[in-house]
Amino acid sequence: MKKINLIALFAVMIAAVSFVSCSGDIEPLDPALSGDTTGGGNTGGGNTGGGSGTYYVKAKVDGVQKQWTGSTQIQAQFADDMFILLASNGSETMSLGIISDDAIAPNTYQLEFGGVTGVYTLGTESFSSSYDDFTTSPGNIQVVDLNSTNRTIKGKFTFIGKNNAMTVSKNVTEGEFFVQYQ
Repeated sequence: MKKINLIALFAVMIAAVSFVSCSGDIEPLDPALSGDTTGGGNTGGGNTGGGSGTYYVKAKVDGVQKQWTGSTQIQAQFADDMFILLASNGSETMSLGIISDDAIAPNTYQLEFGGVTGVYTLGTESFSSSYDDFTTSPGNIQVVDLNSTNRTIKGKFTFIGKNNAMTVSKNVTEGEFFVQYQ
């Protein structure tokens, strides 16, 4: 069953990455229609104005700070036993996924083949959690806060991503997210 979940997770992530990265001009959504509570205006790619509820995904990739903000760059889906996050600015994408046998709650989820994964994409090259032994991978996704009333999830993450040939690595550290899910 986990193999089917993994295949479904990767299919969703690849489709989402393809959809977001193929569109160079991302039209901002009207916050009234999207349910975005970040307020303020568009400041060049992400709705980062106003309010203390600005949604973000950020991490260091090989020591270089990366950040995605607002509803135009971040999409998150959550169900009791599944969490998928996609953050993209058109040229770089960060994807995180948790598929669990139990309900997702504040906890630390170790990266594992078929259940918990991280993917960093630069242009057309993806760097996925490296499951050298097809069981586990260095790193984790930590859910710090899950608020079902506001539909927000906050957490931290770290992982080592490898390209498809397993010849090039990207070290993703100090990852943090605060997103509103659908």
